[in-house]
Amino acid sequence: TFTTNTGTTLTATEQNQLGTATIDNSGTFAVDTAGLWTLDNTVSGSGTLVKQGTGTVQLEANNASAGRTRIENGLLLIGGEQGSASLANLSSDVSIGEDGALGGYGSVTGNVTNRGNLIMGHALTGGGHGQFTIDGDYIGSGNDSTIIFNTTLDGDSSSTDMLRITGDTDG
Repeated sequence: TFTTNTGTTLTATEQNQLGTATIDNSGTFAVDTAGLWTLDNTVSGSGTLVKQGTGTVQLEANNASAGRTRIENGLLLIGGEQGSASLANLSSDVSIGEDGALGGYGSVTGNVTNRGNLIMGHALTGGGHGQFTIDGDYIGSGNDSTIIFNTTLDGDSSSTDMLRITGDTDG
């Protein structure tokens, strides 16, 4: 187990640095990657989870929770395949920075503030159309926040990506 206390930071730049350890995060846990990294470790606590680097961190389970998640750069992919949507969940308020992106087929249990890109499943992966859920509020902040969908233009029953927001929206 890795433990961060208030005012401390744990930074991982490669998946093998964590092994199979759990992260008990009351401080800051930063993931800085240039490639694709599936985060299988259990991350919990009231601290901040930070996505850094130009790469992708992928969640395929309900194994990560934080007081706040900050996507500074790169992509946080929640549910990389259609079938993973019911399992992939991040329990945290999320802030997407100008150079950051959030998306996939999964869900966020918390509020999302977007200054970058929110990308639905098919638009992101090229797989089947699917749904991304924000179980909280959505705020599009700044001039450059975008939401990206992909749809087939072929009548009312055409396949499309969907965004479901259970709270309030603004921006």
